[in-house]
Amino acid sequence: MDSKMILLIILVVGVRMAYCEVAYPSLLEIVDRHCRAEHHHAPRLNVTDSALITLIDARIQLALAPQNPSNCRDANQLYARSHNRTGGIFIITPPGIEALEVYCDMTTDGGGWTVFQRRTDGSVDFERNWYEYANGFGNRQREFWLGLENIHSLTADGVHELRVDMIDRNGQHYYAKYSSFRIESALDNYRLRVSGYTGNATDSLSYHNNQPFSTYDNDHDSSGNCAEYWKGAWWHKACYYSHLNGKFTGSDGKAFQWWHKINPTGWSHPSRAILLRFSEMKFRKVQ
Repeated sequence: MDSKMILLIILVVGVRMAYCEVAYPSLLEIVDRHCRAEHHHAPRLNVTDSALITLIDARIQLALAPQNPSNCRDANQLYARSHNRTGGIFIITPPGIEALEVYCDMTTDGGGWTVFQRRTDGSVDFERNWYEYANGFGNRQREFWLGLENIHSLTADGVHELRVDMIDRNGQHYYAKYSSFRIESALDNYRLRVSGYTGNATDSLSYHNNQPFSTYDNDHDSSGNCAEYWKGAWWHKACYYSHLNGKFTGSDGKAFQWWHKINPTGWSHPSRAILLRFSEMKFRKVQ
């Protein structure tokens, strides 16, 4: 292979790197067409040169193929497996963790959120056992729970913030945001660590800080079996100020809800439960 051929390969590599999202012919086709254009009666590339160029082309395309992002902050909507106006489903590959399919919220509060819980229409039953809450269930496009083991793995490294978006049955929007969030491992029963509230929903999650997770078949609360009685798994204490995994259509304490504190000095009345028709819990890596 002469120096002109080598220079041409370098040039084509540069072009393909600069415009890697545009479909180009293979490098072998480009080089072969160039040679035949310059030398009308030139023979086709010999086998050795063709094999070498094909190998180079394969390596280039492998290097230019989009890589899975490590989290939703690094996700590019062009590479979503499916998407809508707020985000999409991506395969992420955090360091040291197997590839995982997640829904990324790309628009709310700057985007980059990994959604781990969503309730929208009651199509998925959230009264589930310990195994199901540990491993996840539902449909990423609609209602789902990502799984405590996945949430733990994704929040174990670095600092993460939490955001909870809610809509009540009258269409009123609420949000609660926390500057620090993580879930401990199964050895600690997926204990909740959360702090640093801001928002308009009032702080109904800090009450559950440092609580292990409870399901009806694996109870860790301090008041009987809250998950069984209130029909929903949560970081129950005695029992809850928030309960986003409760019954979707309940009309009493078994409904999925968030308590709204009207008295700013404490939880004494008046206060009221926000009965919800939508909730979405999501976290984002800060550092």
